[in-house]
Amino acid sequence: MVIVANVHRRWLYYIFLTGAFSLLLGVVSTLPVEARDAASDWGLQDRDRGGISEVTGLTSVYLPLVEKPDMFNVDTVPIWTHNHLPASHEVALFRRTFELHEPLEDALLNIFADTRYELWVDGSWIGRGPARFSRDYHEYDSYPLGNLPPGDHLIAVLVQWAPNNRRAESVSPILQAILTGKIDQKFIQLLATDETWRVMRSDAWNADAVPVHTWELIGPTELVDLRRLPIDWFTLSFDDTAWSYAAQADLLPVYTPLLVPYLATKSQIGEYEPWGRSIQHSNTSKPLYTPRSIAPLVDVEMPVTLVEQGILSPGRSLVELSGDESSVAMSFDVTQPIVFSVEMLSGTNITLPGRLMLDNTDMVLIPVNGERPDVVIASRLIASGKHTLQIGEIPLDGLTLSVQTENVMFQQPIPFEQGNHAGRRLLLAEPISATVTAQNTYSTAISLHFDTFPAYAVLDMSRTIHGRAILQVNGPAGTIVDLGWDERLYPETSRPLPFPGSLHPYWNQVDSWILDGDSRSLTTIDTRAGRYLLLAVWEADAPVDISLQVMEERYPVVQHGFFDSSDPLLNRIWQVGVDTLYPNMTDAYTDTPWRERGQWWGDAFVIDKVNRVAFGDFVLLRRGLLYMADAFDYGKPEALAPNGEGANMADYGMLWVHNLQEYLQLNDDRAFARDLYPTLLEFMLYLENIENPSTGLLDFPDDIWARTVYIDTMAWMVRKGQSAPANAMYIETLLRAASIAGFLGDSWQAAKWQNQAEQKKTLFNDLLYLLQQERYLTSVYQGQPITPTVFSQAWPLAYNLVDSNKSAGVIGSLQMMLSEEPASANIGTYGMYWVFDAYFQHGYVSDAVDLMKNYYGWMLSQGASTWWETFCSVEHYSSSLSHGWGSSPTWFLSTYVLGAQQTGTRSWQVKPSFAGVDAVAGAIPLPDGLLTVSWAGQHCQSRTLDIQSPDATEGDVIISDVQEASIFWNGQIVWLDGVTQQEGVTLINEDVHIPVQGGVHYFEITGYCVDQ
Repeated sequence: MVIVANVHRRWLYYIFLTGAFSLLLGVVSTLPVEARDAASDWGLQDRDRGGISEVTGLTSVYLPLVEKPDMFNVDTVPIWTHNHLPASHEVALFRRTFELHEPLEDALLNIFADTRYELWVDGSWIGRGPARFSRDYHEYDSYPLGNLPPGDHLIAVLVQWAPNNRRAESVSPILQAILTGKIDQKFIQLLATDETWRVMRSDAWNADAVPVHTWELIGPTELVDLRRLPIDWFTLSFDDTAWSYAAQADLLPVYTPLLVPYLATKSQIGEYEPWGRSIQHSNTSKPLYTPRSIAPLVDVEMPVTLVEQGILSPGRSLVELSGDESSVAMSFDVTQPIVFSVEMLSGTNITLPGRLMLDNTDMVLIPVNGERPDVVIASRLIASGKHTLQIGEIPLDGLTLSVQTENVMFQQPIPFEQGNHAGRRLLLAEPISATVTAQNTYSTAISLHFDTFPAYAVLDMSRTIHGRAILQVNGPAGTIVDLGWDERLYPETSRPLPFPGSLHPYWNQVDSWILDGDSRSLTTIDTRAGRYLLLAVWEADAPVDISLQVMEERYPVVQHGFFDSSDPLLNRIWQVGVDTLYPNMTDAYTDTPWRERGQWWGDAFVIDKVNRVAFGDFVLLRRGLLYMADAFDYGKPEALAPNGEGANMADYGMLWVHNLQEYLQLNDDRAFARDLYPTLLEFMLYLENIENPSTGLLDFPDDIWARTVYIDTMAWMVRKGQSAPANAMYIETLLRAASIAGFLGDSWQAAKWQNQAEQKKTLFNDLLYLLQQERYLTSVYQGQPITPTVFSQAWPLAYNLVDSNKSAGVIGSLQMMLSEEPASANIGTYGMYWVFDAYFQHGYVSDAVDLMKNYYGWMLSQGASTWWETFCSVEHYSSSLSHGWGSSPTWFLSTYVLGAQQTGTRSWQVKPSFAGVDAVAGAIPLPDGLLTVSWAGQHCQSRTLDIQSPDATEGDVIISDVQEASIFWNGQIVWLDGVTQQEGVTLINEDVHIPVQGGVHYFEITGYCVDQ
């Protein structure tokens, strides 16, 4: 009898009843099965069932222990302001008052909201959340509130429903919460979300505000009218009797309004196709709620400096016209002949009005030259007297224009409103530098006083950050304050372009507030990202005072690792890699804080390496591996999770296997391995099914990268056929999968994958290696070879597929193919990981260091403070200047130049390079403390090595090419002229291995090496 257990679509296990009661306790059992023959019987066509492997003998089956249901899943009712189809953006304010007659001890509030929330208790701000989530798995946050005294109390929650395409898989706008504690030492559930909560759907946030990215990668811009938001709504004294009661949201339609972008890449049939699809999910299963698995994010205050200040478009007034009006006539008087002008924007995604007339005569718009992208101007000489500007067929999304006011008297107030696109006016307005504000800096905050309008200020945080600006503002009611974020300054100016117009028409990172006359603290519900801020204060009838600080929201890690060498440039390169991680480690490893914030696994792969040598955290990786596994469909990988539908990149799936194997090696997490093993089995079967039947190598169709492999930004030529980089990664993936199988005791499967890897290595070299040219073909597509590239050399070298007697030739080919000029690089910052890996693994340390200094030193010379998406990103507004995948030099400097690496839960190795620099000191974090290493000297010279490691660890010290030298360990000779002098010291592949225990160790290497 066969039972298929479906554990909420997450981890699926095939359970065979053998009469062994031990199975019910979660003990591993085995039974003979013919997996491939039974595949259809076992439901491999059912998405909710797990993976199997082809076996001819025994297979391991894993049964999880049954746990008591979490009360959050049982005792909370999802609530909202209504129970009908939601708009694309809603903000709701919730309040729940309660009275305690006795103290509530150990009060604990658990809470979840879709899409995000902010929480107050008794008027004090408590926190925000939740962590990103998938459709099926929601993690609730827990807030210990201590002891609540007798009396009246309040829970207040602001919830923003703002589904997006990257961070979380929003389902329905809901709030769920439960408050527990102890009274008289007895545990009680005091209250939970239900229809007794008061709620107001707030209209202070403009529901029609344009998104930050038109593909809805992030969410809406936040355009807020503070006059419609009670200042004290979250306090106990606020009267909420006019508010409605909450509606139970159980029956809300499951709603995911995803707009999937089209890529500028042709498919096989020559037409542009989306890599995904618009999705209207119909799955109505209730999500599973579990406690938050990662620590809450922290806010770190960042330094802010004033770059420039001045007036916006002096002698002119900005006009904001609503799309609700079809036409507008603006009458004015002039007392002398003048050249009257009107300015507008013209570019991608910007619609001009159908008619622009002055005194019933058409005006002609022409581009403005210089430093004002997308600005067009119409001008005409007019006589003194009355005139009328006529604007007809106003676009439905409104119109922003600028009219001359110098020597002009308009008969009616010039229409200016917040509108739904604050970015347009910041692009249109001309910034003229002038001293318009008094400035005071307190610690990292900056205080600005404005009394001339419209005014602006440009602020710099020194690098791209992911977080929020907090503005304490005092100003008259009706004043509009805009704040935009950007990663760069427009060339030859001090001006950021948070809405860059046609330079990147999909992007607009500008938020806006209308003041209500009260002293307010302004910030955004969602985060923003950038290095520069553009602050604009529009017309006000009294001075405006703003105190501004910037808080970076990031994962709570502390830098423990360091790298301090004799080369200052390398030290800086190492640290910039760490700085790149801060905005890219939030509730997931993200690609970039600026454009997407998605957990793309190629980025995660590199970021995790750097995390290991800088921070030493594994929790974020574990959560990412889990969410990626949940997203795999029948083994078909998704390249990012959540929100990976349609991006099925085999190389990102293979890197998931690599990360999983490394996580298990370094953490010994067997329960986690058992959970994810079915997904691994399915994925390996998926890869097997796309092999070429003749060669056994992966063979991809000519399709877009989202449906094949990515490899690198510039690797368009490797994505079809029997790709060398993809198949090199595949062979390594088989070895990693074999390691995982062995870890779980599945020796049959481990042997199978190991044998396949060995066979495919031979097939790989037979098909793709060009003996006479000492290089590899890029691919073979439909029988036709594709010319060798840097990618087809670096990946086989990195994955050790090149025979030892041929590696020097392939390295030489790689060096010959690499561009010497970073400005014209033929590989991206992502692919450079595998180039460095190829160099370092084959002992070309000095060459790798020179390459690193050339490419990354060039980026620093161009102003980089975090690593870019590509080496030419600074030239393209659509490209990120803070991309996690560019941070790999930090990993390689610590691992190969310093030579320190964790190899197990409590084991490490130190293999100093004695190359690339004259001396270096550094450390990497281990679970039990720091592994600190320093060395001095060069290869084939006298050298010293110092190591300090945690007591509970053991290490392997590896000294290369010293057969003819002497090695002293803590003053005692252990190696002399090729002969060991101490038990345990061995020679393996020309390397001397010295096993050591935790503690302090000092080595001296003297004499000659074999190279002399």
